[in-house]
Amino acid sequence: ADPRGKDTDSMNGNAVMYDALIGKILTVGGAKDYNDAPATNATYVTTLPSEPFSMPHIQELKGKGMKYPRAYASSVLLPTGEVFITGVATYAKQWADVNATLVPGMFNPDTLAFASLAEMPIPRTYHSVAVLLSDATVLTGEGGLCWQKCLGPEDVTRQPPAAWITTNNTVNCEF
Repeated sequence: ADPRGKDTDSMNGNAVMYDALIGKILTVGGAKDYNDAPATNATYVTTLPSEPFSMPHIQELKGKGMKYPRAYASSVLLPTGEVFITGVATYAKQWADVNATLVPGMFNPDTLAFASLAEMPIPRTYHSVAVLLSDATVLTGEGGLCWQKCLGPEDVTRQPPAAWITTNNTVNCEF
């Protein structure tokens, strides 16, 4: 695989295909090393070529990218076409909740910009998960300090569909 634009290496980054019909892939964050490295807020849209053996087009979203550096992110494509990004740390550190970013992000494919969402109550860092459920809620869980007390079922968070409604660049969301 080739580098993403100026981004030469993004271990712990995340990618999600948000428009399969025209081959659009959002790639976010990562770090130079898997552990003990600062995360980046590098954000790119890769457009896959329609012709075989052609190079993809890579667009850096400079100035529109994520507000927070993110390593160990989880991304979920929503029914609206937006991408929900959660479960991150600003510094890649395995088995730790230090440097957790509690503010999820929402990528808008029409504007190619991010919005910050309501702060989450529980850090979702290393080995976390986010899954879109059939009722359009997103289930987030686990991550972090599992050599101590692992998070249990009572620590799973469901973000309701109302979380995706924005008004005046704010998000109405209860966690």
